[in-house]
Amino acid sequence: MILVATDANIKQGDVPWMVPTDTVGTTSAFSRRAYASSMTDFSTGDRVSWATSQGRTQGKVIEKKTSDFDFAGQTFHASKDEPAFIVKSEKTDAEAAHKASALRKLSPRKGD
Repeated sequence: MILVATDANIKQGDVPWMVPTDTVGTTSAFSRRAYASSMTDFSTGDRVSWATSQGRTQGKVIEKKTSDFDFAGQTFHASKDEPAFIVKSEKTDAEAAHKASALRKLSPRKGD
């Protein structure tokens, strides 16, 4: 059995686990917007994870960048449509810059 997400069963704000398609296999405008917003809908304080050379790590978004910026000796490109995020590791307090596509939203830690 294959489950296909459609506009009828996706509510605004849902985070789809795949790019939703309608019943004929094309991606509808609503589905594209819902999927795209889930990938860039991070706010300061959100708990996220990202890949490092040592494996995945987690931390918090500490800043959202919507214009080009320099960080750790590198220039990063960002815009309102494709923001970048400064994140801080929970384990080491090290900071890193990432595009939204590199981040996964996590549940808040207990006590946060």
